[in-house]
Amino acid sequence: MKPKGGRSTGGTVWINAEILGYISGASAVYATARATSTGYNQVADTAVIGQYLLGAYECDRTFLSFDTSALPSGAAVSAATLYVVASGVDQSDTDFNVQVYRYVWIETLAANQEANYDGAYGGTATLEGTLRATADGFVSGTTYSMALSAAGVNTAGDSKYTIVSSADVSGAAPIGLEVVRIARTPLPILEVTYTL
Repeated sequence: MKPKGGRSTGGTVWINAEILGYISGASAVYATARATSTGYNQVADTAVIGQYLLGAYECDRTFLSFDTSALPSGAAVSAATLYVVASGVDQSDTDFNVQVYRYVWIETLAANQEANYDGAYGGTATLEGTLRATADGFVSGTTYSMALSAAGVNTAGDSKYTIVSSADVSGAAPIGLEVVRIARTPLPILEVTYTL
């Protein structure tokens, strides 16, 4: 939008995730799976969210980063919306809420695997809200979105988030599959509206 004189008063930008990956914790003991990471994946076609019991327990927490430093100098963010595309079969045999946290996790995922896994929710992480309740379906190819805190967008660097299972957060041990996935293609998008 440009007022008389041609000076822009703001706008909206759509930013692809520059990092998408997930960290897992697996163990025969549920408390250990929640507390200790055992691997990460930053190249798979999908990022996994949830937990399950198949011989051993596993918890999967997804990490996102958006480069929001390209916003114009002096930009004041007025709105932010996260978009993700569901991928694969909804394996939430037991339903849970897919929750988004704002968390300044440390790059790289590989070098800081344990610290990032431990901090994905709670501590310095801030709950943004529920992206989707799996009881309402998590359908492959469907885009799901949620509003994020405008104040949480980092105009001087990267805006970072995690996506986790509410059952993982509450420590409710799975008895089967409680997993959904989001796609890498297309990448998650952060829509940012700003004024100048």
